Amino acid sequence: RGPGRLPRYFSSRSNKFRFAVYKNLTRQLYVPQELVEDEVRLVIIANQGVVGSDGRIFTSGMAMNKDFFLYNEELREAGTKSFRALNYVELEALSREDLFHLVQDFPTERVYINAFRALFAILRKVRAIATAKRRVSSVFVKDPSKAAFNVDDLGECYAAVKRSGGDLALCAEPLRDNYELVQAAVADRPEALAFASSRLRGDAALAQVAIARAGDKKWRDDVLPHLEEPLKSLVEKLSGIKEF
Repeated sequence: RGPGRLPRYFSSRSNKFRFAVYKNLTRQLYVPQELVEDEVRLVIIANQGVVGSDGRIFTSGMAMNKDFFLYNEELREAGTKSFRALNYVELEALSREDLFHLVQDFPTERVYINAFRALFAILRKVRAIATAKRRVSSVFVKDPSKAAFNVDDLGECYAAVKRSGGDLALCAEPLRDNYELVQAAVADRPEALAFASSRLRGDAALAQVAIARAGDKKWRDDVLPHLEEPLKSLVEKLSGIKEF
């Protein structure tokens, strides 16, 4: 068996850890047209078998259910939770419970896997929000005149931010540490995150809102430069992993 059979988040780890993963894989044989029901497992095709799932074809050595370590089922990829064997297929599988039991013996790998799970969940949520139908933005009418208001009053700042389409810079600096105010701003203007407090620039939930609003093509320019460490480095690292 070569390490290429494992998903990237395993194959990039230590040899000792990968060997332990291989030892925990179980094998099952399926006949043609047999339905393979998912039990929250990573599944790898071990022989020359062919598996179909949601219009896609998986062949020898390919892994399925790569997001099996996510507890929130709504964040898991749709259409990969059951498969159908198209010929005689031998599958290797690793359950979520076996993985979490295994990493207890590998503290360094446990930190990596847990960080990967958290950021993987964040980006999955971001993707879901970005593809969801957005509300019509004309509900909030922008006021180009920027009438005078009390920059130290949270209520007046909130109204001004909504009128201006997310101009957080209008508000006094202490108010830029208010979660609800910053959330309202980045929901309209993702680059407004640059004017939030350092504490909120390191908040994963706000980063999620801003990235979703910016979209796939602009979030790296409009949002990523304004994130605080260690969130920025973790998001950069995760977004660079092409194979999950």
